Parts: sequence; C-alpha cells; structure tokens
Amino acid sequence: MPSNKSLVLIALMAMLAWLASTSFFVVSEQQTGIQRRFERVVDGHLAPGLHVKLPIVDKVVLFDKRMQTSLLDGRTFVLSSGEEILGDLVATWQIDSPERYDSARKGDENKVAHELMQTVATQLTEQMSHLTLADLSTSRQDQALQAVRSVLDSRLHDTLGVTVTGVAFRRITLPDARVADVEQKMTAAWQHDATTATSDGQDMADQVRADAERRKAMLLATAHENAETARGATDAEIAARYNDAFTRNPTFFRFYQGLKTWREGMQHGNGVLVLGPEDDLIRWIKAGR
Repeated sequence: MPSNKSLVLIALMAMLAWLASTSFFVVSEQQTGIQRRFERVVDGHLAPGLHVKLPIVDKVVLFDKRMQTSLLDGRTFVLSSGEEILGDLVATWQIDSPERYDSARKGDENKVAHELMQTVATQLTEQMSHLTLADLSTSRQDQALQAVRSVLDSRLHDTLGVTVTGVAFRRITLPDARVADVEQKMTAAWQHDATTATSDGQDMADQVRADAERRKAMLLATAHENAETARGATDAEIAARYNDAFTRNPTFFRFYQGLKTWREGMQHGNGVLVLGPEDDLIRWIKAGR
C-alpha cells in the first residue's frame, strides 16, 4: 500500500503536468490570435511561437491568418445608362488585427465575411453607377474594382480588423427580362438576315438560270449554223461529184441514176415506177436480154 509520502509525490507530479499543459501554448506560422486575462486583452496580436499563460485566468483565441475567400451572388447593379446587371462577387481578405476581428465577429465566424461582402457591394454599387455596359469589357471595370479595394483597406481594418486583398466579378449577367428582350431582337435580326439571304439567293439563281438559257440558245444557234454550213458544203461536194461523173460518162451516169431510182422505188416491195418505152433503164434492160 503506497505511503502518504508517495501519494503526495504522485499528486504533485500530476499537478505539475497539468500546469505545464495549461501554461504553455503554441501559435503556428499560419495562425494569429489574442490572449485575454479576466476579459482584458493582454496580447492583441500573438506571434508564431511558444507562449505562456496563466491557467484558468487566461483565455487564448486563435485565428487562421491565411487568405480567406468570400462570395456574394446575384447582386444587382445599376449602370450609368440605367441598365441593370446581375453580378456574382468574390473578395479575398485576411486578418490583420486579431483584436478588432474578434470584437467584430461576436462569436460568429460568418458575421465578418457577411459584413465584408455587404460593404464591398455597397462601394461597388457607387463605382458601377459611372460605367456603361460596354465599359465592363474594358480596363474601366478593373479601375472600378481597384478603387473599391483602396477604399475598403482602411475602412475594414478599423471596423472588422481585416485587409481586403482583391475584389472581382466571378460572373456578370443580365436580368431575365433583359435577356429575353435581347434574344427577341437577335431572333428578329436573324430572321431578317435569313429572308434577305433567301431573296438574294433566289435572284442570283434566276440570273444564273437566265444566263444558262442564253448560253444554251447561243450554243444551239452556233451548232445549227455550223451544221447547215457543213451540210451545204457536203451537198456542194456531192453535186460536184455528180457533175464530174456525168461529164465523164453521161450514159453510165443516167444508168446509175435509173438504178438508184429503181432501188428507192422498189425497196418496200409495193413501189410503182412509171417509165416510158424510150427510158434509159428500159433500154438497158432490153440490151441486157
């Protein structure tokens, strides 16, 4: 059974271990925080490293000091022309005053992010009122966002204990009514272009068809003229050959012509020739007997 001395020693060692575990704490490189004593801040910006605190009396609250990102979707902005746009915003920020940040959050980690994005949107609304829809695709949008960040730097440091490192639009869209109006106008423009293109195409087709018909008529006329010319030349050559044959042997020529006439008249089997008794063909037939 342990002696009283041993029990006291064990209790003393346990107390020392408890004091050691509750009297020291470590702040990492990615953290910052505050140390309070009886609700009074004794260190409002804890640096990375090993720190000492009084057990039970001191309270330590640590925060992530890395870059944070907050979003705000569907915010309406009115441009200088009176047109409305819908913008999805993104802001990057980090804690630079842990004491102010802890006071602003009031125990709610989302409270600071919400207030920060509302402030960003309010400042951006003022800047956007000087821009047109066309400016949103130019450097003027970047200038407006930079102006918002410059204004927020000092203001949010004092109220929320944070520094805004960037503000940007994730997306910009038009309201549904405006989108429908744009689509209707685009559809009407497309239909007009399609009708114009169809009309122009029909006119062009008619012109091509008329040109083809004209070329066809010209080619046919030329072909007919060439054919007539060739036929005339052939007939002239045949006539010349007949004349030459007749000149050389009139009797044989008349006989050949008679045979030709006989063949053409009797080729169908029912032809009738009317010949005189003195016809050359009759004489040739008689002579052949």
